[in-house]
Amino acid sequence: MQTSQMKIPSKEQMKYTPHLPIEERDARWSKIRKIMEHEGIDCLVIWASDRCYGTASANMRYLLGVVPESMSGGIGILPIDGDPVAWLDYPNYYKPYPAHLSYQDWTNDIRPVAGMKPIVKEMEKRGYKESKIGLVSHYMASMIDQMPYIVPHYDVEALKEFMPKAKIEEATKLVDDIRMIKSPGEVKLLERSGQIASKMVSALVETARPGVRENEVFAKMAYTMLAEGGEGYLFNQLASGTIDQDWHHLLHGKGLPLGPTTRPLGNRDIVITEFHSNYGGYLVGVEFTALVGSYNEKVAYLHSIAVESLKKLMGKMTPNTTLREVIKAMRAPVLEAGLSYIELGFHGHGLSSPEFPTYVYSDDWPYEAGEGINDYRLKENTAFGINIDIHDTKWRDDVGIMFGDTVLVGNPPKLLANVPLNLPVCK
Repeated sequence: MQTSQMKIPSKEQMKYTPHLPIEERDARWSKIRKIMEHEGIDCLVIWASDRCYGTASANMRYLLGVVPESMSGGIGILPIDGDPVAWLDYPNYYKPYPAHLSYQDWTNDIRPVAGMKPIVKEMEKRGYKESKIGLVSHYMASMIDQMPYIVPHYDVEALKEFMPKAKIEEATKLVDDIRMIKSPGEVKLLERSGQIASKMVSALVETARPGVRENEVFAKMAYTMLAEGGEGYLFNQLASGTIDQDWHHLLHGKGLPLGPTTRPLGNRDIVITEFHSNYGGYLVGVEFTALVGSYNEKVAYLHSIAVESLKKLMGKMTPNTTLREVIKAMRAPVLEAGLSYIELGFHGHGLSSPEFPTYVYSDDWPYEAGEGINDYRLKENTAFGINIDIHDTKWRDDVGIMFGDTVLVGNPPKLLANVPLNLPVCK
């Protein structure tokens, strides 16, 4: 079922959804095809799924401009010459034409998901039966060796079976590398996402009150993102608890389904969260802490150290600075104060999170992405989510604060959400 056999789609919906122009697509295709030519790759096969809160569709979205419905996942091919094809969703989305054709104009040949045989058949039709095929997946950039994360075993085995003379190899990093530096159009989307993130912080502060349920705070933040034109994306690791009690696991937030709960906030509560705003697929990460009902000197002290850590980091987020220099600067206030941390670093941000490079855990933790990561030098117009999750074990080993923003590297660097530096007390 190909698009040429279907009715002409309306493009009315494109007026109401963020999207990048054809010129952006052409620039990306030109970059990746030059790399493909250098590597001898004739065709990329791109997988997408709703894993990682939907960010496992990042590379398909980056190259083809489409994102599958969360129920089905999708596969696309981008040949070194000619137009791409995307197999997305089930046939019920294809009457009177594929719904995706109304929301973007990058990929015109869209077909329903039907296993690997139609994909192989299309590649054979284009003469790739004995070619070098690059597999594009999604990396969890904080996992050791950057393991490909979403390619189904069946799909790879089917490719090998149906195309026994083809040379099949991993090619995800080729796409990830060009995704790192953001174009002017991408920067605008990130800036709008940052504005939405700022309003989500305000929604938390305005809603969190004694007696208000935790899930009501979460819902107000989600409403704000949707009402501001963001996508229906629910990464919000929000948690709360009473400081005076042994309420464990308040060092880092809790994602779905562990939270949000229906627990009412109390007069001596702390609320911590890490969340993403999403505009046009572009994510801005924020970490934030608020007190409910009353001030707490211990929490305020932790917060002051976190603010100092952010300021030290911002002084280093300029092109050509090494990760070693940035990490040393931002961790100094925390270590000098004798505090401990769950995460204290930063990682790439854009269409997914975390992206390469990432450096958030302690030096003895094995899940940092890439050998020689300390010597990596920052590049202009790369974006990083900042993670400052600190606590004082001399006070509590189960309560801490979360604080962070997303920064765009440049001269000068720019915070995208402009998270307030004060510790709010919500009454």
